[in-house]
Amino acid sequence: MIRTILTVAGSDSASGAGLQADCAAARSQGVLPLCAVSCVTSQNSRGVRMVEPVGMPVFTDQIEAALADVRPGAVKIGMIPGPLHAEELIRILEHENLPNVVLDPILASSKGNADLPAWLSGNLLQRIAPLLTLITPNIPEARRILGLAEGEEISQLRLAERLLDSLDVKAVLLKGGHAEGGDSTDILLTRKGQRLEFTHPRVATPNTHGSGCALSSLIAARLALGDHLSTACLTASDLLYESLHANADTRFYPDAPAGYGPAFFP
Repeated sequence: MIRTILTVAGSDSASGAGLQADCAAARSQGVLPLCAVSCVTSQNSRGVRMVEPVGMPVFTDQIEAALADVRPGAVKIGMIPGPLHAEELIRILEHENLPNVVLDPILASSKGNADLPAWLSGNLLQRIAPLLTLITPNIPEARRILGLAEGEEISQLRLAERLLDSLDVKAVLLKGGHAEGGDSTDILLTRKGQRLEFTHPRVATPNTHGSGCALSSLIAARLALGDHLSTACLTASDLLYESLHANADTRFYPDAPAGYGPAFFP
């Protein structure tokens, strides 16, 4: 039987992140991705140019159409453009009681303007948190969710602990790609007291676009296949590292040498 995930995220016209990265990650694991587009972006290897949220009727109907066909084994949530979309998603998650929900709390843009979407800094994040299996922020996203002042020093482990304490979520995977040092470590903390660290050598490469999208989607795919959360996170972390390492020197855009290539290119 083919396993499925439902990804609710934005469309990336450069195909390195968003729904396109989610689909590539899921299919690499033999999992069928069902999609609900939350917003359409116009972007290239150098950054996001425009973002257009989809209308609420089609946003809702995409999810309902997918659920009318199959009950997914996991749900991956990426870019949600505003409070109305978040409210509707919470309603559906509560009503359908969907399993293995993974939230990647994406900043507006990882390059240039990087604002935290309004719904993530309000009570909507607190409302969606109990419905989540895992939240997968990077260090800047975690700091902004917690409202830490710029320059306020805090260790990665303490940051993960504070995030877990502040949200009624089952588990936090705090990604270490923005930390200093020769290695990159992702820290998994669970409400049950489990702590695991997944460490890989830091890869010097411009091809990092969509790394968070791919990682969270790989985790969702592995959960849909029946992996335990810790195994899913370890496998996803290894797969992303292998892709980053294998494509470190790949020139995806010969005419845009300063551009960011896709992080996950299996």
